[in-house]
Amino acid sequence: MNGSHETVYGTIRSNWKRDGDSMTMNVDIPANSSAAVYLPVQDVEDVTVNGRSILQAAHVTFRKIKEDRAVVELEAGRYEFLCRQPQEP
Repeated sequence: MNGSHETVYGTIRSNWKRDGDSMTMNVDIPANSSAAVYLPVQDVEDVTVNGRSILQAAHVTFRKIKEDRAVVELEAGRYEFLCRQPQEP
């Protein structure tokens, strides 16, 4: 799935792909902008960004878990999230 939105600062883009029990999501935030992103995980341990723990990633601020979603704030830049979604037995 792909999506984009034109803003006065540039284009916000996102796309995602599911593969088994994980999802990869790419997000582009234009300069002079920030965004709140909701990731489909129940625990921050189930998500990485640009290959790092979401709690240690540059320009990413974890805010909370809300209704089975991790809410993060992103500064301008490109991000690749890997969200593990363990299947229930």
